[in-house]
Amino acid sequence: MRLQIIRLKLEDDPNNNIYLYVDKNKTLLGNKLKVLLELYKEFAEAVELVNREIHASVFICVVCSLPKLISYVYSIFLVFEGHAVYITFEFISVHVLQVCLYLFLPFVVSEGYSIEIEKIQLILMNKLIKETDKSTKEDIDLFLRYIDVKNFKYKVWRIMPLSITFPLELINICTTYVIVLINFTHLYD
Repeated sequence: MRLQIIRLKLEDDPNNNIYLYVDKNKTLLGNKLKVLLELYKEFAEAVELVNREIHASVFICVVCSLPKLISYVYSIFLVFEGHAVYITFEFISVHVLQVCLYLFLPFVVSEGYSIEIEKIQLILMNKLIKETDKSTKEDIDLFLRYIDVKNFKYKVWRIMPLSITFPLELINICTTYVIVLINFTHLYD
């Protein structure tokens, strides 16, 4: 949400580089690019503060939820083959949905951040191309360089990328292991 506000403020009136804001109950005027860079910096620092906790919770979520998801999908196959009661199908389906949401939501949110950052970079690049004032160009360049450094593209403990591609990899792993379970248990013999 904060990144979206920064993007919307950058899109506001491209000819106006003045930003009116309130700080400690005082109305202040400031350079719009510098104020928005400071907001972006504060947001990046806040995320950095909870970075370890995010990594731990995502890692634990994946490690604990993936076997459960594999087990639930296999149980659905058992119901289809008549080896389990049909009532469990509804129960398991709800749990599969819950586990998928729990497992994939952090990656979707992270991808949302990446999309907003790409939009901000595009807006700043367009401003940089159109801008004629040298100091404004320097401010835009500083903002772009800071975004390159703090781009919210993380890897959980340098193993799992926090992007939308990782849930697809998890689905691939889940599919592979369900096929292995079906083969080992001779479900379709």
